[in-house]
Amino acid sequence: MNKEKAVLWQTAESNKPYNYYTTLEAVKKYLALDLPIIPLGHLKKTPRIKGESWKRKHTLDEFQEGDNIGLICGLESNGAYFAAFDFDSPNPKVFVDLMKELEAQGITGLIQKSGGKHSGYHYIIKTDEPIKNAHITFKGCEIDVKGTGGYILIAPSVVEQQYLLIEGSFEDLQTVKSTAVNDAIKQLGGETNNCNGDILNTVVGSEEKYPFYLTPDGKIVVDNFKSLFNTFAGWKILFDAYNIELPLELNKNFNSLYVLHGKRKNTNNIVDEHPSAEFYRGNNGTIVYRDFAVNRTYTLPEVWHALKTNEAPLIKDAGMRKALLSKWTAEFIDELKIYTQDAINYQESFNEFIDEAIKREDVPERFVKVWRVIANKMMRVYDHGGDIFSARWLAKEAGIRDHVIANKALNLLAACGLVRKGDNKVLQDGKDAKVTQIIEPVKDFEVYTALDILSLLHEDLRRRKCRWGKFSRKAVINVLGTEVANAIFTRDRDDVEENITEQEDEKSEVENEEGKETQGSAKRKTSRKRRKQHDESKEHMNLDFRDSGQSRKEE
Repeated sequence: MNKEKAVLWQTAESNKPYNYYTTLEAVKKYLALDLPIIPLGHLKKTPRIKGESWKRKHTLDEFQEGDNIGLICGLESNGAYFAAFDFDSPNPKVFVDLMKELEAQGITGLIQKSGGKHSGYHYIIKTDEPIKNAHITFKGCEIDVKGTGGYILIAPSVVEQQYLLIEGSFEDLQTVKSTAVNDAIKQLGGETNNCNGDILNTVVGSEEKYPFYLTPDGKIVVDNFKSLFNTFAGWKILFDAYNIELPLELNKNFNSLYVLHGKRKNTNNIVDEHPSAEFYRGNNGTIVYRDFAVNRTYTLPEVWHALKTNEAPLIKDAGMRKALLSKWTAEFIDELKIYTQDAINYQESFNEFIDEAIKREDVPERFVKVWRVIANKMMRVYDHGGDIFSARWLAKEAGIRDHVIANKALNLLAACGLVRKGDNKVLQDGKDAKVTQIIEPVKDFEVYTALDILSLLHEDLRRRKCRWGKFSRKAVINVLGTEVANAIFTRDRDDVEENITEQEDEKSEVENEEGKETQGSAKRKTSRKRRKQHDESKEHMNLDFRDSGQSRKEE
């Protein structure tokens, strides 16, 4: 029968035996041909045998009557490997055009009518080498190429309806070059997705080592943020946060799991009994979620935002997509308290510095409160370069009234090398423009080097008979030099106020010294005057006494 006529004829040829075999009859035939098949659940698309059953061939005694049958792609079979073009659309004319494109390049296969909800088609091929999974958009229809790590259902499986072989047979299927298939995928505009066994491994329910761990205080720690998106770590964290069991029925489509008419559904009451969707890896290595019900692919931030807002993950303005995804990614990481291991190490070193500083240098409590706030802030922005805040914000977060003290504490940390003060930035707050600073963590600071600098600064203050509250630019100049002081004490509003306070303190000290000197001079002057008056009085008395004596002699 002509392939085009066979596809357009919605009921398959009645003389294809596999369509009418029982499960075990079909399994015997398939095993005789060395087909790598897997037992799936009754009326389901997921493996019935848990674990890594999709990675191996199965024997007859592992199948039960009523099982669906899956053909494992990318697994060796008589020196060849199966793959399939999964056409998830009921439009037969586009599928025929796809077959013509493939056959023009020498890629022949057998045709199967899908029994899934979308009533699509499978074009099953056999290659000399395994091929990777890929995705093609062909004439407006979405097509997934099932390669290594994937599988498809084959006749006589039943989901919504029965899977039917329409044209060709496994016995007569010819082996084609994998290079020809890969070239065809590229010419059709396909994107190879480097899907490996780990993805399907998680989807079907076997154990997976997720690259993250939880700290006692509830932080989620990952090796790096890249691993959050190119492994299942991010999806596992997301599902845990929303009490969705993983691995759950990850083949269920997005509408069934999360959103239905703008409202999130309880996943214990799945709306779609036999939905169709899967995870796959895109060109940039990120694992994304494709929902075949709406022919859309969703990233992790999109799914998170949909769960958070109970809205469909649809970005209407394409021009805003990149900005929104960036914003949602940052919010997802911040809300779920996700940190990298390097950020955790930085905070631990920071806290060690604070504890030692309290013991060694008697740092005041107000400074310590500010330092704790900065330590937490720097850990949160460690992998993003820095953050913007002012001394007034620091004082408020630390619970102290004097923002000048908060600025001194910040400058002291900068002098010790734990943070770096960047350029000023003007933030518009209503009608007022507030000047703030970019504060960055110094990622390679050494705890004991920082403590040595702190000791030298403290020694300079003691030599000048000052306490930590008098820490200023002068101490940094004396210990570290003018260049370092200029980098730390910028000319923003808070530093200017701190410098004014410092100048007022110095002026007050000078005035006190001058006052003491003036007072001493006045006392000495008064004393001299009194001595002079006393001497004059005494002389006068002596004169009077001599005059009196002379008068008595004369008498």
